[in-house]
Amino acid sequence: MKAYLILYSFLFLVSNAFSQETNFKTIEYFKNDTLSLALDYFSPNNERGNPTPLFIFVHGGGFSGGSRESGHEICKFLSENGIASASISYTLYMKGKSFSCDGILSEKMKAIQLASNQFLLATQYFIDNADEFNIIKNKIYAAGSSAGAETVLQAVYGNRSLAKYFKLTLPTNFRYAGLISGAGAIADINNVNPSTQIPALFFHGTCDKLVPYATAPHHY
Repeated sequence: MKAYLILYSFLFLVSNAFSQETNFKTIEYFKNDTLSLALDYFSPNNERGNPTPLFIFVHGGGFSGGSRESGHEICKFLSENGIASASISYTLYMKGKSFSCDGILSEKMKAIQLASNQFLLATQYFIDNADEFNIIKNKIYAAGSSAGAETVLQAVYGNRSLAKYFKLTLPTNFRYAGLISGAGAIADINNVNPSTQIPALFFHGTCDKLVPYATAPHHY
């Protein structure tokens, strides 16, 4: 039942209203000499205190804008229904750069890879602190909208051995329990196969010009 709640509650993302509640706390999930990354964690309403699944959301914005507050509504909804949830920040590498056809391909790919690596870092943080957050390690769900969807798709289906920007210590056998993609895309489908498949829900407009629905140049 909780899995269905996670999937169908993604429909609430059509609303851009930010939550005015304060039933979350901001946590620094990664820090080094030059970078600090934070997330907003929503504790689940869980009267029995049993371990719960975890839902991690990544906001959109073309890797140049947006903020984790856009994930507050869905995270709040899930927490009220007994599911731990978090909305993360990541490096907006394309800020001030073009992501259109006149942009530099290597820069675009670096933006996706950076965000993907940082999403994996957030996942790693929760796994390392699973007892503190009372979550089920093998029931972590990945979700994102637009650039955030591209981030989670790369994290789920990308080659983690190529995650060169940050040191990852995720268990080699770790797999997400499911994913939700809103207007997402993936650069290489070769890793999407029966051995990597997980339950997934995709939302995508067939007339989307920014992230084309079928095979086509990204962003116009």
